[in-house]
Amino acid sequence: PLYGTTETGGISVATAADGRDVDGRVGPPMRGVEVQVRPCDAALAAGPGVGKLFVRSTSMMAGYLDDQGHLTPVAADGWFGTGDLAQIADGTVHLRGRDSEVINVAGMKVVPCEIEEVIRELSGVREVRVYAQTHHSGSQVVKAAVALDAGTSEDDIYAHCQRQLVYYKRPQLVVRVDALPRTPAGKIDA
Repeated sequence: PLYGTTETGGISVATAADGRDVDGRVGPPMRGVEVQVRPCDAALAAGPGVGKLFVRSTSMMAGYLDDQGHLTPVAADGWFGTGDLAQIADGTVHLRGRDSEVINVAGMKVVPCEIEEVIRELSGVREVRVYAQTHHSGSQVVKAAVALDAGTSEDDIYAHCQRQLVYYKRPQLVVRVDALPRTPAGKIDA
């Protein structure tokens, strides 16, 4: 599977033989593609070496045309910000989520994929999606939608997260679903 953007073209081709995501690994940059990870506040919660992913490519588009036909460059400094949180290890890009998905829990940043990985460790979890739920006070809390096998309950999720996660990363709401909605391309659409 190809990882890329409309603005930059292809960035990487997955290295896993079966095409499955392995710890967010998407593979090394393609020929003619440079990648760089820049620090950001949202990435601090995702761990050391994680930041916003920027790309410079020989196939990168020049920009977008506005209503008057003027070109608006996609990257003033030559680097395009993908909106992805990533780290680069051994020359391989590892995606750690989207900057826009970061949950702000009372000023502390939570990256959903970290919680999803912890919940997936639990036997009986088929699918999981973690996202922000806006509390009536206006603050955000962590919410998880999970597809579970018979014999696994929402209480199992809460107990597992209690043991594995710091308090502000634990889901406040766990909703059991039969299956998570998917796009025509098979990506989770939640």
